[in-house]
Amino acid sequence: MARIGYPDPQRLDEPTRALLAKLRQANVFRMLAHAAPALRPLVQLGSALLYQGTLDPALRELVIVRVGHLCGSAYEVHQHERLAAAVGVPAAKRAALRRGPQAPAFTPLERAALRFADEAVRDGRAGDASFAQVHAALGEVGTVELTLLVGYYLMMARVLLGLDVDLDDEAKLSAAPRGAGP
Repeated sequence: MARIGYPDPQRLDEPTRALLAKLRQANVFRMLAHAAPALRPLVQLGSALLYQGTLDPALRELVIVRVGHLCGSAYEVHQHERLAAAVGVPAAKRAALRRGPQAPAFTPLERAALRFADEAVRDGRAGDASFAQVHAALGEVGTVELTLLVGYYLMMARVLLGLDVDLDDEAKLSAAPRGAGP
């Protein structure tokens, strides 16, 4: 159960209500509406990382789910395991994320990106060897995107955990409009 209630949409300002109406009625968006000035920029950054970046969608989702596992964020893991499946990540790889980058299911690039994520979450930054391996494979743009992705989903995991945001009712979500964001 969430530590604080979700806001009553009728009590939100019109721009926030309009934005929420465009998004999936996910609990993360509903909770973030309490901080209305931050909601739009958070959604925009999440959307940019999810839909406008150069990272392969499967690699992106593997990293997001790994960050969720490392942080103990059931919400993040639940949401992004579904997205990982939707972009073609096999069940064996999704399951291997619990074991970590060393699991044999991963390609060398996936191992490198997951090791990068593990180190960034654990130590605040990826180590030199992991950074060099990712940079050699992804270039400057991909390396910056990966760093942003890890940081963004680390922040979201902490918000979801700190507020105990409830898992979504999937029946309600499937009937709601689809939108972008975290």
